Amino acid sequence: MSEWMEKVNRLNQFKMFLSPRRYLTSPTAKTLRIWDELNKEKKVCGISGVDVHAHPYKLGPFTFIIFPYKVQFQSLRMHLVLTEPLSPDNRQAKRQVIQAIRECHLFISNYRRGDARGFSFYGESAGEFARAGDIVYLKGEVRLHVRTPQECKIRLLCDGESISEEKGRTLEFSARQRGNYRVEAYRGKKGWIFSNHIRVVS
Repeated sequence: MSEWMEKVNRLNQFKMFLSPRRYLTSPTAKTLRIWDELNKEKKVCGISGVDVHAHPYKLGPFTFIIFPYKVQFQSLRMHLVLTEPLSPDNRQAKRQVIQAIRECHLFISNYRRGDARGFSFYGESAGEFARAGDIVYLKGEVRLHVRTPQECKIRLLCDGESISEEKGRTLEFSARQRGNYRVEAYRGKKGWIFSNHIRVVS
């Protein structure tokens, strides 16, 4: 809802009230830019949140509910990337979740664009592997691999700048410079998947 509120104005409010989800595309460019800039200084985990208030809008004798809870809570998801299955023990599972968030071992998806389970983003260099949230050392080059469960436009960014794009389900890239690399995936013009950063250092 935050993104929607930033776009609404007196001239477009009627059509945006009638079809609000049409205008929800992805995190704003400003939000992503700030996130990338913060990651140049230290590791900052990107997470998603559904800002939903089921806002009532009255038009004459009719009342519309904008962003009903049932619809919006089926949108954004956080996918934890764990090294072992989530424990059936609640206390251990809680530790796993907190640790994954602390280490940025997660990616974000909008389920309305498709089921993102099966997405992967990792890097390898001289036998060392790194997933989103990890550090990998630059030993000549770092091979970055992206896999998506459905066809989309895949964009690889380094320090907030787009450096490679592919349409399909895979992208591979040889990184030969330091930086913070992350992935965005789009279906149509709307954001689907956003990974956290892999930090390539020398």
